[in-house]
Amino acid sequence: MSNIAKIEKFVIKQMDAEIAHGFQHVNRVRNWALKLAKAEKFENIEQVEAAALLHDIGRATTKKGQNHGVVGAAIARKFLEKHEIFDIQEREEVILAVASHSTPGQGREELTAILKDADMLDALGAIGIIRPFTHFAGNQEYDKNDVKGKGFGKSMDFFQEILDSGEPMAEPIVNGVNFQIAFFENLKTETAKKLAKPMIKYMQDFLRQLEKEVKQQ
Repeated sequence: MSNIAKIEKFVIKQMDAEIAHGFQHVNRVRNWALKLAKAEKFENIEQVEAAALLHDIGRATTKKGQNHGVVGAAIARKFLEKHEIFDIQEREEVILAVASHSTPGQGREELTAILKDADMLDALGAIGIIRPFTHFAGNQEYDKNDVKGKGFGKSMDFFQEILDSGEPMAEPIVNGVNFQIAFFENLKTETAKKLAKPMIKYMQDFLRQLEKEVKQQ
């Protein structure tokens, strides 16, 4: 069995059935990461695939207040060392990418950038609409007086203030969609930025169409 097959089998076994961050998400992130790696001419494809597969491995065991990336990195380290996957330097780079994929970190710059961008690309486009509407299914979909949401067209700074205040991000759910649209500002690779633009337009057009239908314009 190849190293990647071993990692994939381990990840599938360890992950829970959570919709927004289950294995379907992980597999899409892998595909995005491989596409970015090829376009950005990143040579160690096995590293990219391993990091993508392992990036959310900590979610099933992360407790409130913990960083799932850091928790996942510890799990990834134990597994990679046990199965002697990668040399020491390569292994550390994968572990650091997992640890820092959703927060600032010290992972190898190119590998971490590819993983972060792949993870954010999976929050855009049609998938970017599906995920908040399934993950926050118990929330109000939209405010009839502000259908597109108060976050429509806002920068990441706007959403960061919401996060810092502790207010719920996806109440109503359309604000979760707007939050994900703002991820564009955090993309690092030129390839990801190019890929993201039509997907962001799709999301914005969806919110405009939603407003038209609600208001019968």
